[in-house]
Amino acid sequence: MLSMPEKIFYTRDELQKSWQLGESDITQYLMHGSLTAYIWLPMMSIYEVYEQVEGARIVLTKNLRHWEGYTPLYAHQCRTLFKTGEVYLREFMCLEGSKKLTLPETAEGIRITIQDLVVLSEEKKRFEDEHRSATLNNCHLKIVGRIKNTAPVKRYSYFEQGFRKVHHDGIDFRFGAIQASVLQQLYEFALEGDPWQNGKQLLEKAGSQSFTMQNVFKSNSHWRKLIESDERGAYRLQEFFISSIKNP
Repeated sequence: MLSMPEKIFYTRDELQKSWQLGESDITQYLMHGSLTAYIWLPMMSIYEVYEQVEGARIVLTKNLRHWEGYTPLYAHQCRTLFKTGEVYLREFMCLEGSKKLTLPETAEGIRITIQDLVVLSEEKKRFEDEHRSATLNNCHLKIVGRIKNTAPVKRYSYFEQGFRKVHHDGIDFRFGAIQASVLQQLYEFALEGDPWQNGKQLLEKAGSQSFTMQNVFKSNSHWRKLIESDERGAYRLQEFFISSIKNP
């Protein structure tokens, strides 16, 4: 009998058969970030971008590099893709820390269709292990003895009172009405698959007399953990924040 190598990736149809789920289930996992979709990018020049905090400033660093291989997509990109059938992308997720990948300004966006999506074998295994553990944790066990000073670890983010209160990355945020309105708007646009929005328009709709996000959020030094700027006047919620949200 031949000993075949492990599969590199699985299609949505193969995942359906393997997990005995419907197509809508797999689609929902991909759209909301609990399962990461990948696409193959051919050899190209691409910028590796990451943020560094220097005092009160956020410094963007770009490194031009050659890139080829399976590349993950953001959940909001999957939502748009399943809604429209195709997308032209210039920005991609990078699994190395807080970096992201962007095409040079002279390059055209890359056309992606639903048929291009795959799930890598290691991502399939991660998803299975996570939900296998959740199933085991839900079993009823007889507990012998007493464990002291324990508390559940919250690994998710959440918001309350229309974004007046936000918990993310171990930080409890408190926001005023205008700040909360901006966050609420960005959240709703992200769910609609249109995350990048003009900052001045967001502030105007929130009733702010200021024209800059920096002034509006200056009372909270960690606000950029929630909001990302493209440095050209547009803003969106950080993808990691959106994907980790779980309302209490």
